[in-house]
Amino acid sequence: MKSLYTQIVIVCVSLVAVTAISIQATSWWLASEHNKSLIQEQIAGANNSLLHYLQVRQSSLVSSSIVLAADFGFKQAIATRHEPTINTMLMNHGRRIDVELMLLTDKSGQALANNGIQLKPQDYRRLHDTLAVNPLTPTFMALDNHVYRLFAIPVEAPVTIAYLYVGFEVNKALLNQLKDSIGLNLSFVSTKGDYLVSTLDQHAFELDASLLTIDDTDWGFGFGRRWETREIMLDKTAAPSVRLLAHADLAAYNDDFKRLTYIIIGLSSVILLLAFISGSRLARRISNPHSALHRELLFRAHHDALTGMLNRGAALDKIAQEVKRAQREKSIYCLFVCDVDHFKQINDQYGHLAGDAVLEEVATRLANALRDYDVIGRYGGEEFVVGVKVSESKSRDIGQRLRKAVNGSPIVGKNFSVDITVSIGGQLIYPEDDFDTLNEVIEYADQALYRAKKNGRDQVELSSSAMPSRRRING
Repeated sequence: MKSLYTQIVIVCVSLVAVTAISIQATSWWLASEHNKSLIQEQIAGANNSLLHYLQVRQSSLVSSSIVLAADFGFKQAIATRHEPTINTMLMNHGRRIDVELMLLTDKSGQALANNGIQLKPQDYRRLHDTLAVNPLTPTFMALDNHVYRLFAIPVEAPVTIAYLYVGFEVNKALLNQLKDSIGLNLSFVSTKGDYLVSTLDQHAFELDASLLTIDDTDWGFGFGRRWETREIMLDKTAAPSVRLLAHADLAAYNDDFKRLTYIIIGLSSVILLLAFISGSRLARRISNPHSALHRELLFRAHHDALTGMLNRGAALDKIAQEVKRAQREKSIYCLFVCDVDHFKQINDQYGHLAGDAVLEEVATRLANALRDYDVIGRYGGEEFVVGVKVSESKSRDIGQRLRKAVNGSPIVGKNFSVDITVSIGGQLIYPEDDFDTLNEVIEYADQALYRAKKNGRDQVELSSSAMPSRRRING
């Protein structure tokens, strides 16, 4: 029944543990959903703020640049390919509208002039292929590891004779200004993931891959992950070389989650301890009566109700085990059957209660004459069975010791005093003996007991018959 105690404790503790884990998981999920909502709001706010900033800035630039593209002198300088005039006008106009890049190409994309920005020929071609097809549509582009917000304006006289490219650089100072208004770190990277410009240091990108890992499906805080990154799509057509990333710093969320986790773990530990203590007490209250009942039933199943010694089945099972052990050790074992003489007369003269008292005392005296590891049990009625490991020469001495233990003094009861004797029959079991059950051995012991009774009782007789296996071996 000890397992019942263990099972009750396990059930109690498991229920609390499952509850604690469920609370932890629910807390994480609720906190994750809450933070997901907050960060999504930040992203939406960042997108709106950036769009508003770009629209205001671009509107001013487009208006001013259209004026330059429509200027007659500017068109004439382009038509005559007067490079000094064009360069001067580009530089002056660029300073006036506060842009870092002003370029002019012919309608095929060949460079004509710039405001001091030197680009590679392939950059001009890329500008032309990307912007000239959609005039006045701004986009982000990376040129010579710098990020620009650019748009193209056709110069028409009246047909298109050139393209004017205007753009402002998106540098770290501008990104920090935007970060202060939207609360998120911003980064521009190439489509290959190369660092271009960011509110974060380039070294941070080398240390933390999550800055470039975009998870569009779940925004949880990721159990200690420092950053959550989302790509912001500001242009209807994504630029082929630049991506704008927004980074949500999860440090504060992680700290809050850790504090919540520590609190839940602490409370759960206390609750688990209380559950263990309470469960143990409950288990003891439930299992102890069952355990006592189980022990009592087990004792009754294996012991004689009157004498308290092993009953017939349990005694024979125990003797069978000892016989096997003795045979493994190449030792001799002896089985005795002891029968109380004239027991019926005692019952008839003094009553059954006196008979029960006599049997109890006989059992006690026999047991006291044996060693702790010898086996004794009530075989039935007034018969007892005894099993001992002994040498052949000492077997009769053991039988005589049992006989004398019983008849050494009268058995005195409340209303009687009787002299009791026992007749004993024994059978030796040798290592080479082979038998299916002890019934064969008991049969020979009973034959010896019958001779002891026939010869006048209060005697010990050992069977002179060899076991069947010895007859086969020695015959």
